[in-house]
Amino acid sequence: MSESIADRIRRLVREAVVAGKFRSSNHFWSPEGCGLSKDYLGNLRSRLKTDPDATVTFESADKIARALGLPVSAVTGRDDSHAPVDDRYPNRARAVSAARDLQLPEAAIAAVQAEDHGFDMPRLSWFLRIQAEAVRLAPAANS
Repeated sequence: MSESIADRIRRLVREAVVAGKFRSSNHFWSPEGCGLSKDYLGNLRSRLKTDPDATVTFESADKIARALGLPVSAVTGRDDSHAPVDDRYPNRARAVSAARDLQLPEAAIAAVQAEDHGFDMPRLSWFLRIQAEAVRLAPAANS
């Protein structure tokens, strides 16, 4: 059986505690650690019982990964080889990751990655741009 995302997070936190990055798992889940509730992992486990495909939001995975000093893919277990690692706009990189999680078309993602607005828009704005591009590129429903 493969490791669930909750088990992976628990293991990564335990490894970080053993390595001395945090005094305890409670310290990791505190505002000084990743900033998520200490009940987060228990809530995730409960969701996994009812929905084995449940996962974490990108924002939560990002908080956990940053606190652990790891890439988000280490937390999610997802291959992020398509992720724009060196995107000059961090919010766009996160929106692209979310769009891929939702399996939006790569053509729409690529079109938005080619855009340069001269500033980093809010993450939701980038995501909505990708979603709009996906709708534009979709074949007409009545064709």
